[in-house]
Amino acid sequence: MHAIAIDDEPQALEVIRLLSEKVPFLSLKASFTDAMEALVYLQNNNVDLIFLDIRMPDISGLDWARGLTNPPLIIFTTAFSEYAAESYELQAVDYLVKPIAFNRFLKAVNRAAQLKQQEKATFTFLKSGHQYVRIDFDQLQYVQGATNYVDFFTTTDKITVRMKLSEAVELVPDSFVQVHRSYLVNLQHVKRVEHNHVIIGDVKIAIGKSWRDEFMERLNEGV
Repeated sequence: MHAIAIDDEPQALEVIRLLSEKVPFLSLKASFTDAMEALVYLQNNNVDLIFLDIRMPDISGLDWARGLTNPPLIIFTTAFSEYAAESYELQAVDYLVKPIAFNRFLKAVNRAAQLKQQEKATFTFLKSGHQYVRIDFDQLQYVQGATNYVDFFTTTDKITVRMKLSEAVELVPDSFVQVHRSYLVNLQHVKRVEHNHVIIGDVKIAIGKSWRDEFMERLNEGV
């Protein structure tokens, strides 16, 4: 799971980093003392989980979370226990009171992982022209976006849908990663990587410079 942490206290962020390093399936991608900077990060990166402090100078973590349109899973971290009920109204995964013990941290993260697993759909129906077409994600090899249209390439077909690539990013499961401003690829179908291209079947897709590091990191992590 890819996570970020938000807390106005750098020492608290360091604690989250050290705890996260002990969990093999958890990768803390970034930490923020400024919640507004975290919003910018979320607009450009896929995040599964947020560790979020509640009492911050400019905005409370509760109000910040309420402002998210499609929020990732959230674990609140705070030194104050009186916000627990309010946090669960926001469907938080868990509520951790500082100082955070590792066994309590692990329990919360395991719960998040279980919820994330339950979220994963295996297929979807998309409107293509005048019909709705089923797309099985395990058969979907890559996605190519143009201005207002996206082509979904499966092992047997190409389905054209009126949407933006940014919408397709939200639709597909975690096995997909962006490699170019116009392409998402399914890591399960990557045959090989050579030079600055990813090979899927007989198709060669260029890897953009802005996406190369994250793609290689995901490739090394496995799906």
